[in-house]
Amino acid sequence: MFNGIPVKQIRENSITELDLKGSEGKQLESFGGIILGHVMAANTSVKCLHAWSNRMGAEGGQAIASAIRTHPNFAQIAQNMFGGETKVDMSKKNLDAGDAFIIAAALEKNEAVTELHAFGSDFGQAGGEAMASMLGQNKTLETLEIGNLMVGCKVKLKSSGEVKVVTSK
Repeated sequence: MFNGIPVKQIRENSITELDLKGSEGKQLESFGGIILGHVMAANTSVKCLHAWSNRMGAEGGQAIASAIRTHPNFAQIAQNMFGGETKVDMSKKNLDAGDAFIIAAALEKNEAVTELHAFGSDFGQAGGEAMASMLGQNKTLETLEIGNLMVGCKVKLKSSGEVKVVTSK
């Protein structure tokens, strides 16, 4: 184990589910996200991954998102990440930009989620841009409500395909 990550089992392809949701005193942070992304890149057995609320920042989240997108079980991981739910509420779960990258990667292939709520998240501009990028690939998401995007972020509306700039109310 390294920082709660079962590195040996991931490398040996002897694990199919990873539940690494962060909690007080148990967070991957940036370095842990990078390590997880690195070991997942060579893995072929994982079919379910939960790594929310780990304060890993954009760098850690990008590493995991990249590993998910190139994983042979990408579609299955994307479906399992939200437990088959169609309406997902991730509000007030201490999410940051790293979580936005992971969520966006999963939603690129997820065919079940129609609504995602993530109020009280700290996605910032990098996370907001990751979510906006996903909208061009997701075919089922109808409602996306997220909080704490930075003014000036660009988002693409699924309904019309228009690109809009986030402004203050």
